[in-house]
Amino acid sequence: MIKLENEYLQVMIQKHGAEIKNVIDTQTNIEYIWQANPEYWGRSTPVLFPIVGKLTHDTVLVDETEYH
Repeated sequence: MIKLENEYLQVMIQKHGAEIKNVIDTQTNIEYIWQANPEYWGRSTPVLFPIVGKLTHDTVLVDETEYH
């Protein structure tokens, strides 16, 4: 886990996939990312970019360039 911090925010980032695990306002101690509390749901889901799911013909077109 990687921790980035300044006087305003503390951010924890999972090394695998660079998934943001939590963001805390250090002045108010407010948490802005789901904590995966097992009482409710013990997992979290990363933000996937640029798309999630299957592509038609396994191809995406960006600025007239095809990516597979």
